[in-house]
Amino acid sequence: MKPIAETSPGTKVVFVLALALPWTFPSVAEAQDRQWPSAVAGSAPVAVTSVRVFDGESVLEDATVLLSDGRISAVGAGVEIPPEAVVIDASGHTLLPGLIDAHTHTFDTAALAAALRYGVTTELDQFTLAAFATRMRTEQAAGPVTDRADLFSAGTLATRSGGHGTQYGMPIPTVESPSEARSFVADR
Repeated sequence: MKPIAETSPGTKVVFVLALALPWTFPSVAEAQDRQWPSAVAGSAPVAVTSVRVFDGESVLEDATVLLSDGRISAVGAGVEIPPEAVVIDASGHTLLPGLIDAHTHTFDTAALAAALRYGVTTELDQFTLAAFATRMRTEQAAGPVTDRADLFSAGTLATRSGGHGTQYGMPIPTVESPSEARSFVADR
């Protein structure tokens, strides 16, 4: 993984998350009071100052992260802040990259919104309803979706008759032979 301090300008900002230290998440109201989502979505540059930055490998203490046009344009200790920038003092907080949950079963947008509140910007879904997965894929392809985590899904699972998934009371495709499995995959 490339540390954020070495990330080239233009890296996309999906979501800014502040974590109150030592291990508590801010409430949604606190995040709104701090103008995190709205400031990033605006047209003026945003400077997140006095923040600890963790890039997944290393920590940069007391940094400034400058966002321009919704993208990271500078990270470091001596970042010049434009006079028109919205300045967010993030003292006592840590800025993290968006987390990826690599095994979910998501059936509604409320779960994706909750994931985003806790720093999960992407969910890799292992089984959901095909219509829901298609709707999420279509909405994400149309442009940035900023009120929920992105969803990438394998769609509906296949199982054998009476196998895993059939106990939930929804129609689950069944596959009984290798040729049926090939057909199931080809149809998707």
